[in-house]
Amino acid sequence: MTWIELDVERALYVDRGRMVIVCDRDIVGRGGGTLLLKLANQRGKVEEMSEGASVAMPRYRSHKTVAALEIDSIGVREADLTAGPSDYTRRLTFRDAGFAPINAPEEMFGRYIPAPGDFYVVYADGYKSFSPRKAFLEGYTRES
Repeated sequence: MTWIELDVERALYVDRGRMVIVCDRDIVGRGGGTLLLKLANQRGKVEEMSEGASVAMPRYRSHKTVAALEIDSIGVREADLTAGPSDYTRRLTFRDAGFAPINAPEEMFGRYIPAPGDFYVVYADGYKSFSPRKAFLEGYTRES
């Protein structure tokens, strides 16, 4: 197993022996917890690591069409006063011409914290998420 360098904000500590990264609760959601890693071994087989256990996962090929914009910048966490006193958003700007910035709800950042160059993705059912640049470009080809 090889370790992969990850950009994780506010990691409290990394235990390489147990293959665990413990993060601040802002990374994994309310209450904190352990971030599980999915690593590729030397043969390219994806394995999920949790508390020293290794389980081979089934592989799937994507065949769906999504709408996506390449992220140019991610703003700081701000209170969304229109939604309520405890709701937060971050402003996203895009590299694609003609698209206005949006305020992404803070819960989206609990799943993955994007970097400039990653993608904001909207699926056919309306679900919105972020996709790391490399994974997105390996899985999708632009139609128009």
